[in-house]
Amino acid sequence: MNVISVTGENPLYKSIIKNIGRFENIKLATGVILDTTPKRFRAEYNTTNFVGISTKSYGNYWFNVKGKEAIFKSFDAQPATKSARIVNELLCMELCKQIGLKCATYEPATIDGNNGIISYNVANSDETMISACELKAITNNQNKPNSLIDYYRILKTLKNRGTNIDLGQEIVNMYKLAIFDLLTLQTDRHSGNIFFLNNKKSNTLRLSPIFDNELSFLSTHLQEMHLFYDFVDIDLVKDYYNDSQSAVFSINPLDKKYCKNKYETIKKDIILFANKNEKAKKILKDILEKFNIKNALRKVEQTGVKIPLVYKNYVTMITETIKNDLKNELEISNNGESIFA
Repeated sequence: MNVISVTGENPLYKSIIKNIGRFENIKLATGVILDTTPKRFRAEYNTTNFVGISTKSYGNYWFNVKGKEAIFKSFDAQPATKSARIVNELLCMELCKQIGLKCATYEPATIDGNNGIISYNVANSDETMISACELKAITNNQNKPNSLIDYYRILKTLKNRGTNIDLGQEIVNMYKLAIFDLLTLQTDRHSGNIFFLNNKKSNTLRLSPIFDNELSFLSTHLQEMHLFYDFVDIDLVKDYYNDSQSAVFSINPLDKKYCKNKYETIKKDIILFANKNEKAKKILKDILEKFNIKNALRKVEQTGVKIPLVYKNYVTMITETIKNDLKNELEISNNGESIFA
């Protein structure tokens, strides 16, 4: 079968997605018309039933897919790594399922000949999405909230003001997120990419299922690291992660200019947090035992997405190395005693 060709995409990445699935039941949401001359969406303002509007791209527009609200993401603005980003979103969704971290639901799709993914709405009909940036403004937090400690302070302030927040559960969720982001080398978890769901009627606030995981596994550096050659050095991968000026989520706030060794700093903070709290240690142990990249890759390919062996080897090398690093660090911190069966 032929590989789907994507205009402008680097040939190195073309083979990452083959024979991608299609949605036959996609339709525009009520009250919105597709102007086919330039491919742009516009709304009929004589109705209040439209779900969303866009004048930019598919990614800013809500579709009605099988009775559910969803957006279509094609990553057209990043043609060189487009296919890798699609795979990463699907792969991270499967990995989140393994460890009990809530994630948006994705499915591969093609619209108007464009390959991408359908991303279903993470908010219930009675919930509003609030970004971490907005929470910062609400609580007058002067720090850029991008660490577990920052969020703890913000959520505690809101709880003291009367918002219904299960603070213990939210810390658990964010600790899982910090571990997950290190295991997948996420480099796009900035404060405008972390959301909370607010129900005004019940006055509750909770961490939203995560999304925008396409920059996991250092997907913007694949060509620089010669992914499609015979061998990729894990130390080189870590170096790119440390040198990257992209945003990461951490346990403690990182230096404003980005610490010189983000990988080691975040890893040690995860271990330190686990050793200070038995529940946290159990969470870390559970994640390291359940996190299975090979099963996740298998699940993604069951959707019709074909992933080249070289890319599967690459993401497997990354996650297995980091898992072993965390396990070894945890054993060292426990005087060499293994807590794993």
